[in-house]
Amino acid sequence: MNGTNNENYKMYADAYDDSVTNSACINDIVNLIIGEGLFSNGKSVSDVISDQDVRLMVQDYKTQGQCAIEIVWYGGKPAKIFHLPIDTTALNLDERMKVNGYWYSYDWCKKWKYTPQFRAKFDKDNPDNDTQMLIIKRPSNEPLFSKPDWFPALRWAQDEGLMAQHSYTDISTGFTGQKVINWVGGKGLTDTEKDILATKIRDKFSGVKGQRVTVSINATPENAIVVDNIDPPNVNATYVNYTEEAERKILIAHSYPSILLAGSKTGFSSNADEIAVATKSVFRRVINPSREVLLAGLAPIFKAIDPLYNLDFKDFTEEKLDNNSNE
Repeated sequence: MNGTNNENYKMYADAYDDSVTNSACINDIVNLIIGEGLFSNGKSVSDVISDQDVRLMVQDYKTQGQCAIEIVWYGGKPAKIFHLPIDTTALNLDERMKVNGYWYSYDWCKKWKYTPQFRAKFDKDNPDNDTQMLIIKRPSNEPLFSKPDWFPALRWAQDEGLMAQHSYTDISTGFTGQKVINWVGGKGLTDTEKDILATKIRDKFSGVKGQRVTVSINATPENAIVVDNIDPPNVNATYVNYTEEAERKILIAHSYPSILLAGSKTGFSSNADEIAVATKSVFRRVINPSREVLLAGLAPIFKAIDPLYNLDFKDFTEEKLDNNSNE
């Protein structure tokens, strides 16, 4: 498995879910890879693999660096191809550490409930019409599991998620910095009573609904409440610097020009020539190489159905025009 209970897949998925820049880059690139869909000789292949399964397959490939598919046989040839979430799969290895099959479980953390099922690795010779599986992964020096191509920016994507959580915490606490509240009137209280009182004070004076003005009337000076602020210096400037650096590093890892990313500093440029050149660059460095790996993985399956299948992704009409005009 790719980490304990496939935890590495979850790590990449969390970096996608938590990072705005990372998810935006992945979504854009997935859309460009798919274009108008998967075709063969000008005809859609949705009768073999649905458009939704193609999209999920490409999404996993870009997010995780690999994707899994299930091949259902009928009448001596593959009949249907379905996407399988890559985190539901595991490898079966022979004595030479070569993959000779796969395992599937809906939830590897609950194997007692979702018993893993074995699936043979795809082979064009399948006389018994057994259901098979195949994992398509990007070229990598890793022997068993590929890392996504944006892996060098993983920490930056995680940082962006943490900064979003930091912003949420600031807002949910009414932008209140860290404080230490000292109240010496707890003499004679039990530990449980102190915990209850501390919770009441914290709930009353923190958060977006916390009281902003507090009047404290005490019989003796010893019972006065003392509040000490613990605020880090230049927190706003630090936050802005890390946010900008995280976005820059994630864009570099994806080889995705910022001019193409809606919402970035240069994302709303009206310079059509720059956008066209940037789009062409993305196709050369990112889209076409990804398509080659995916098509090479799918080709043997479709050739087993019909040797005349010639798979390709169809570009969006506007992208095709942009590419032709800049060649």
